[in-house]
Order: sequence, then C-alpha cells, then structure tokens
Amino acid sequence: MWLLLVACIAAPPEDTGSDGGDDTDTPDVTDSGWDDGLELIDRDDLPQGPNPCRKPVLGTVDYVVDGDTAKIFTDKGREDIRFIGVDTPEVGWDGDQSECYGDAAQAFTRDQLEDKRVWVSFDDNCTDYYGRTLAYIHT
Repeated sequence: MWLLLVACIAAPPEDTGSDGGDDTDTPDVTDSGWDDGLELIDRDDLPQGPNPCRKPVLGTVDYVVDGDTAKIFTDKGREDIRFIGVDTPEVGWDGDQSECYGDAAQAFTRDQLEDKRVWVSFDDNCTDYYGRTLAYIHT
C-alpha cells in the first residue's frame, strides 16, 4: 500500500490580465483547414448522458479559466464550459491565493486544450448553479 503526502506552498497569483479575448472573433470550428481529424468523428459515437440536453458539437477552446473550466466557441457562440467529471483546485482571482496545485492544473489544461478544437457533448443538465454550460470534452 502506498501513501503519498504532498505539501504545497502557494505562490501569489499571477496577473493574467484579460479573460482571453472578446466574444466577437468566433472562429469557424467546422473549417476543414484544421489538421486534427476531429471532423471525421461521428457525433453519435461520442460518450454522452442518456438524455442529453443538446447534440454534441465541435468547438474551439479560446481560453482556459482553470483546470476544469474553459471558454469555448461552439454553435451557440462563446460559452463558459465546466467540464463534467473533472474537479481541480481553484485558481486565485482578484488578489486571492490559488488553492494548492490550482495554477498547475490550469497550466496543464491550457497546454492540452487552449487554441485547439474539441468535441463537446452533454448530459441531461446543460447548466450549473453559476450559469456555466456543463459538458464532456473530447480531444
């Protein structure tokens, strides 16, 4: 049996400036100029909830907010999407200190998703308490 103990000393949050762009530059996520092969995936083959609130859509990740939330351009415009099945430590905003590994989770998610196309699929509830879209993200 293994037990992993980790200590964390959080650094002050970095000033990230803008929230990653404005809502007016919606890219065409169906553009065949992408070389990722995602348009070859049949949306009906994607994992989703038994009674999804929407059909899966292709999206482009515009800005990663933290390890489990991103701003993604979809068929409905730029949506704040909270990833279903992912829960990471929070990033500090407005001078608040980030939770332990919050900045690392944000950096990892940025590296994996930012400026990339993704499939977005849904469960039966499309929004959370904060008005964010709830979705599964597929790369």
